[in-house]
Amino acid sequence: MRQIKVFIFITIFIVFTGSTGSSSGNINGFVDVTDGDTIRFGTIKIRIWGLDAPEMNTDAGKRSKAELRAIVSGKEVNCEPDGTKSYDRVVAKCFVDGHDIAVKMIEMGLAKPYCKFSRSYYNEAAIKGGVDKC
Repeated sequence: MRQIKVFIFITIFIVFTGSTGSSSGNINGFVDVTDGDTIRFGTIKIRIWGLDAPEMNTDAGKRSKAELRAIVSGKEVNCEPDGTKSYDRVVAKCFVDGHDIAVKMIEMGLAKPYCKFSRSYYNEAAIKGGVDKC
């Protein structure tokens, strides 16, 4: 009986947090979008590594958020934390269907590389998206 209660508790926790961790430290599940470079697995906020989206008080920021929502909507997201934090957010590379979300956003011209961290990692995507490269 105790095992059933534990199983039910874990199942409810996963459903309400919207995420499941793996043994590798990755965070997987369905997300909510906070802005063009931040997503949320339940209460866990993720700053997408290497991505710098416009601020939400601009039209470009609103568009960036809407497009990020379209990219992740109804899809499982896999994030690989890099061990750092930014303003109480876990910094992580995030993927949908095996594709780097930052690459998609930069190639679409919706964000630019965050050069302080990504250096030249996303330069090819920046060229495709017509945004400044590092």
